[in-house]
Amino acid sequence: MKKYSFITIILLGNLMLWGCWNEEKNISLLSQVPITEVTIGNPTAKEILENDSQADIFQWDDIIYETNIDWVNELVLTEGDLVGFIKYNTSNPTDFKNATANILPIGTELYKVNERNDIFIAKYNGEWKYYYQLVEG
Repeated sequence: MKKYSFITIILLGNLMLWGCWNEEKNISLLSQVPITEVTIGNPTAKEILENDSQADIFQWDDIIYETNIDWVNELVLTEGDLVGFIKYNTSNPTDFKNATANILPIGTELYKVNERNDIFIAKYNGEWKYYYQLVEG
């Protein structure tokens, strides 16, 4: 019986040592994994323009709206109430604030649409563009 106890103790000891060695190895492997930063919240003008410098966007009520989205352009929408006007124009994404656009000119009229709450119509020079709200979700 003493022989089996001795062998059991030796085996358990070896398993514990192997487990500790394996854990240290895993920790060192994890330290080599690059850490990526994850941002939670709606996209900003800076994020959108970093991904696509040609994006046509504006900011309204702290939300970015973008045009030239295929499925949005295929919708048949009707103009609702006038919401406001573009007041600022900038190509610098850090200068964005409400009523700022990077391509739309100052004075562009912004309208709600009757069919949806996440799209605006921008009207200028007789041209209409649909702008879709970019929210996390």
